[in-house]
Amino acid sequence: MQKGLPFEGGFCKWWYTPREHIAAWPTIDPVTQYLSSEPTLATGKVWYGPVYVPNTQIGFEEPIKRNAAGLFYNQKLSGYQPGDDPAARITRSNMPYHQYVVIGQQRAGGFFLVLGNQQSGLRFDPEFTTGPGVAKPAGNSYTLTKQSHNPALPLLMFSQSPLEPPPIIETNTNNVEIITFNTELEKTFEWTALRLSKFGQFPTIQVWQTGDVAEPIIITVPINVDAAPPDNTQFTIFTPGVPGFIVIK
Repeated sequence: MQKGLPFEGGFCKWWYTPREHIAAWPTIDPVTQYLSSEPTLATGKVWYGPVYVPNTQIGFEEPIKRNAAGLFYNQKLSGYQPGDDPAARITRSNMPYHQYVVIGQQRAGGFFLVLGNQQSGLRFDPEFTTGPGVAKPAGNSYTLTKQSHNPALPLLMFSQSPLEPPPIIETNTNNVEIITFNTELEKTFEWTALRLSKFGQFPTIQVWQTGDVAEPIIITVPINVDAAPPDNTQFTIFTPGVPGFIVIK
């Protein structure tokens, strides 16, 4: 169990699609236990979203339960959509007849969680109210729920979330520093006085993956510090388990 993990709650945005739109489900890497890629959609099907979420919404929980058959997780995604219009009302009335696969991006760490699969998706249950009057706004509370044998699986990259453009790697070491990694799952480096003088209290840190891909790509991974700036003394990068490099600017 790591210490100093990012702690911001909820999803910052999420995408969904009916489970029957999934053409192929990715494998799970036996070493990292991450999904090897995102689910593949059938031809002509799309991910709906992103649904952007205010910083007090949306909640996700998955308490573990036990019964005679073993362990399972009660997954629940809950949120609130203020306002109402005819199109939203029709969509809301149709959605409970389907099951959904959801990909949410966490505020804590910035990586993605995949909920549901092509055999069993999440069920959507809306609850609309206008409130007693102008003192309370009209809006729709909703939940997406599922019982799952596995917790939500982490996904480091998702095609619907734009990646940063490839940076220009300067050769001047006063402007950039490159740290390589191989198959280790963590890479920690000290935030020395020299690095502080070069890059400041709030550096730009990019993580590039070179292994298992045709061309180097930027990936989104958790980055932890042992204390808030300016008291931090080290950074820990949670690497993908394949070769790559870290760029500090």
